[in-house]
Amino acid sequence: MSQKSYVGALPEGTEIGGYRVVSVLGDGGFGVTYKAENVLKELEEQVAIKEYMPIQFAVRDGVGVHPRHEGSREDFEWGREQFLDEARMLASFKHPNIVKVKQFFRDNNTAYIVMEYEDGEPLDELLDRHGALTETQLKRILVPIADGLREVHRQGVWHRDIKPANIFVRRSDESPVLLDFGAARNALGVKSKSMEAIVSPPYSPPEQYYSKGKLGSYTDIYALSALCYRAIVGEPPVESPQRERGVHRGHEDPLRTLAEEPPEGYSTAMLAAVDWGLRLNEEERPQSVEEWLATMEGRRSMPVEPPSGGPAEPTNEEEAWEGPEGGASGLELRPRGRVAEEARHGGKPAKSDLGNGVLRKRAWAAAVGAIALGIAALMLFLFTGSPATPGASSPPAVRLFAVTNRSTQSIVAVRAAPAAMNNYGDNKLGTATILPGRKQSVLLAEYGYGDACEFDVLIKTEDQQMHEEKKDLCWDNEVVYDGHKAEPAAEPPAEPPRDSPSDTPATPTVLPTPPTAVACAACQPLIVRTGPPDARVQITNIGPPYESGIKLPPGEYDIRVTADGFEMVERTLRHGDKPTDVWIGLPFQDCPVCPRMIELPTGKYTMGTSRGEERYADEGPAHEVEILTPLAVGVFEVSFEEWDACVDDGGCTRHLQDEGEGRGLKPVVNATVADANEYASWLAARFGRPYRLLSEAEWEYAARAGTSSGRYWGSRLEEQCAHENGADVTAQQRYGDWTIVGCADGYVHTAPNDEERFRANPWGLHHMLGNVSEWTADCWHSNYIGAPRDGSAWRDNCDDGHVARGGSWSSMPRGVRAPTRLSYDPTESSSDVGFRVAVEITR
Repeated sequence: MSQKSYVGALPEGTEIGGYRVVSVLGDGGFGVTYKAENVLKELEEQVAIKEYMPIQFAVRDGVGVHPRHEGSREDFEWGREQFLDEARMLASFKHPNIVKVKQFFRDNNTAYIVMEYEDGEPLDELLDRHGALTETQLKRILVPIADGLREVHRQGVWHRDIKPANIFVRRSDESPVLLDFGAARNALGVKSKSMEAIVSPPYSPPEQYYSKGKLGSYTDIYALSALCYRAIVGEPPVESPQRERGVHRGHEDPLRTLAEEPPEGYSTAMLAAVDWGLRLNEEERPQSVEEWLATMEGRRSMPVEPPSGGPAEPTNEEEAWEGPEGGASGLELRPRGRVAEEARHGGKPAKSDLGNGVLRKRAWAAAVGAIALGIAALMLFLFTGSPATPGASSPPAVRLFAVTNRSTQSIVAVRAAPAAMNNYGDNKLGTATILPGRKQSVLLAEYGYGDACEFDVLIKTEDQQMHEEKKDLCWDNEVVYDGHKAEPAAEPPAEPPRDSPSDTPATPTVLPTPPTAVACAACQPLIVRTGPPDARVQITNIGPPYESGIKLPPGEYDIRVTADGFEMVERTLRHGDKPTDVWIGLPFQDCPVCPRMIELPTGKYTMGTSRGEERYADEGPAHEVEILTPLAVGVFEVSFEEWDACVDDGGCTRHLQDEGEGRGLKPVVNATVADANEYASWLAARFGRPYRLLSEAEWEYAARAGTSSGRYWGSRLEEQCAHENGADVTAQQRYGDWTIVGCADGYVHTAPNDEERFRANPWGLHHMLGNVSEWTADCWHSNYIGAPRDGSAWRDNCDDGHVARGGSWSSMPRGVRAPTRLSYDPTESSSDVGFRVAVEITR
């Protein structure tokens, strides 16, 4: 394409910030990108320069850029700031497959981003030439780009403009690089009413066609999947608005799934991942790149496809409520999204067969139709002929809960009983999806109208079993279904009438667990702190949304924490008659065979032990340490699989012996301090993060996990086998007269990195006190006199050895404690010594 084809571009030879324009690489509605060279010829440096030039708002005046008119000045200047913010964001990414920003600056009334120049070919030109790619060729491009996106998403940033033209394939090694983030462009589209939504048909999902569409990781995943579709089929998919129009009109989705007509040469897993990523509803797509890649690699199954041409639940009220005797399907229950995926695993997360542990299933429960109190007041008016007025006598508000212990997905619903039809009509008050394999309570309805207390309750399960009964619901109540019968709730105590149906009901006595969120004397604050700090917290078994410090009565609460770019965490918290303050870190990974990491809170603790029965002399004096550096720590010790990936990549030099115990997910043994540091340095160089070993103080802080005892689970030795792998009955059977705990953990030597056999400590870390002892960054000192109190490593006087922390599979009970210290020659290797890594968090 000639220079004349680029309207508004700078002419060849123009100098910008010490660089001279050589040619135009491309343009768009938001800017122009140039190939340029350093004006200092001796440097022989070539770069790509992106210029802020929004043609809808701006005009060229010589070298300068100016708003078209005074009315567009605000949008022009605001967009320029977003452009520079995009540059700052890009400069923070250190990934070989993400375009690297060298510098950015203002000049000529506009702004510029200077990037490394990549010699190669845009993917769209490559596809135009070849038509389609093989699975191997596609993955060679796709997997590195997805790996880079994980880094981007982890920082809460979406690319928003993934398409073949924005992926460059380097000529030197055929590796891909992702270009042209759309952050500023989309931000300007949101702000300016005069600017249309910025999309790239047919690679943009439906949410991008609306200026206020909710974007997330799933947005980029749709675009990646559309790109894959183009590379597999040879032509792009049907544009998402056209697909939506067809579905909304009751037709089938015009885009046929790849699974329906599978192309030759492609794996079922690959096609399933593409089909999943192309779903129109963003909630039904993968919610993270990890989920999507795991499906593509066959490490997890795609959730069952929702019904074509409409929602899972029927829209016809009569069909929805016709019972089994009528021959209809009752409440339509087709497995949808991630809920169905959990159902197939019996409610348990699917294990990865790589070193990235468990990929959390993001099950979701869509509670539809809790009746608002305003509607309740209207119902009261229709039934009694008079509105609910303050001070008027009325029946208590009713809360209906549904609880199931089944191992399959269930749908629970409530409607008005036939006796009340004349007043309310055939009114479905609420439905809710009950997750498989757990006891879960969901608020179905809240109402306080009339004196009609009898309602129909219907429960239908995934395997088409049906249960229906009438319930007297004039008080807080629940329906329990275990697959065979519904057990009525106990008779509630008498309660005096309240003045208004909108009054807050008293603490429920029929359903203490899980409780409702109501005002009560026993209510105490519940605080969930998270890493990352902007993670979303939900309490899934009560109605009110979570707010930090929400006051709740004693009971069990199901907590779900999510953040884009991180694995979801679900946990049941026991909340008592005192405030609950809990930390939940979300796991993340920099690559499929990299350590899973969890962020820890910063804080103070007492390091070491005071004088006592189990105290060793080198554990004192006890002293306060403050951990100031935000840190993420490996969920597990580094495994052989992770170490071997470093060796294969040329970052680690030694082949470590596994003592015949196997490799894979087993923790590394026979590693020296130099080996451990070499691995951390490889991660740091590969992913641009400050990976390192933990200091001794940081290690003990992580091992204690907010507890003050030597063992985070408490003082009962016989509980060790549920938490840590140490010397036990299993080892004694092999080695004879050992000092052991009187339980059996099933492992003579090391246990693999999984979450099935041993529980994590309160911060989500496994094997801190057992399995293998772990190298730290500290030199050995025989006591803590003069030790740092800021969490830093104690590095002076290293002639006496190096510190390893934690017990191992061979440690007696006294050694399986957080304060336990060990001294080794740093060049020494042992069958019970390995390491785990940490990475400093910057935001």
